[in-house]
Amino acid sequence: MSSVRASDVAENYFNDRGWRTLEALDAVARARGLTPGQTALAWLLTNPVVTAPIIGANNPEQLREALGAAGQRLSPAEMAALNAASDYPKNSRPIWD
Repeated sequence: MSSVRASDVAENYFNDRGWRTLEALDAVARARGLTPGQTALAWLLTNPVVTAPIIGANNPEQLREALGAAGQRLSPAEMAALNAASDYPKNSRPIWD
């Protein structure tokens, strides 16, 4: 039997929007020569609403990868593509624009 948390994760992310977001993230990452994780951090770093993205590194390799996002900022077109792919219908405020 799976946990309640696992069920919530599957319900919230294993859906068309989740897969669409991952595909868009992979496309931007490939175009920039970054990993998807670095690109996700760059997406947050570029968003003016986010003041401090938090990384969760468990070992030096994960920290090195995360630090590869330092200084990266996405273009308006890249932001628009990722924001459109991840459009979240439950959000009543368009804070990601």
